Amino acid sequence: MRSCSGNFEKSLENFMYPDAFKFITQSCKNVAGFDGNTNTYATPSLALKIGTTLQKCLKILISKGIETNNRDLQTRAEELSKLFEINWTDDVSSNALKTLHEAKQNSQKGLLPLANDAKVMTEYLRHEAETHANTLQGSASDCEKRQAWHKLYEICLCQTILFNQRRSGEVSKMTVEEYSKNKLTNDDGELNGYLTKLEKDLCRYFYRTEIIAKRGRIAAVLFPRQVKENIDLLVRSRNSLTTCFNSKYLFPTKSASSHIRGTDVLRSIAIY
Repeated sequence: MRSCSGNFEKSLENFMYPDAFKFITQSCKNVAGFDGNTNTYATPSLALKIGTTLQKCLKILISKGIETNNRDLQTRAEELSKLFEINWTDDVSSNALKTLHEAKQNSQKGLLPLANDAKVMTEYLRHEAETHANTLQGSASDCEKRQAWHKLYEICLCQTILFNQRRSGEVSKMTVEEYSKNKLTNDDGELNGYLTKLEKDLCRYFYRTEIIAKRGRIAAVLFPRQVKENIDLLVRSRNSLTTCFNSKYLFPTKSASSHIRGTDVLRSIAIY
């Protein structure tokens, strides 16, 4: 702003006038690397952050004007704030958001998983789940069973997240009480008159429960029969193998004080 105005001695507060709005927008564009030919930014996130920060500064000035009974300071800060509200989107943030969106699209090209990738991961999870379940039910040592118990919980969490395509945090926070209410999807038969034969067959295979999702919404979570059987095995063996029997979470950490982070589990398994 000092460069645009030609005055290198002014402070930020000295530019907080309505008639300095054009200097503010131009300075923001210069700092964020705006290209007028393509209407794109070299650093679009910086332009957005500058706008947010300047509006916070205006709120501080308005507050200062009210506290010191400085009507001039309060008025000019409020008028400049209105200019931000009216013009900032068109002058700065719309192109910054557009640049961010295009950059995100370009970065994701070629990174989408192929059907074969999904197949490999699904088969890996199924094989690992079977291996650890057999260890739990076999004649292995208590130490080996405890390791298998924790590993199988991670596998089941990963399978549930992937199958339902839900936010990992929502599934991770599921409680034992919520899980205990699961039942076959159409166990009461109330939807039989509206379903095809294939849909009825699927309803007999998947178990369903409800959890509290983001913003307090109720969300359904489905469990394939094999995943449910493994989770039931884990719940039954809590008391004898771990210290997690008092945890309210279905997918507890080793300390039982919290739940496993779904993102961490997905990341660690994807590495394999």
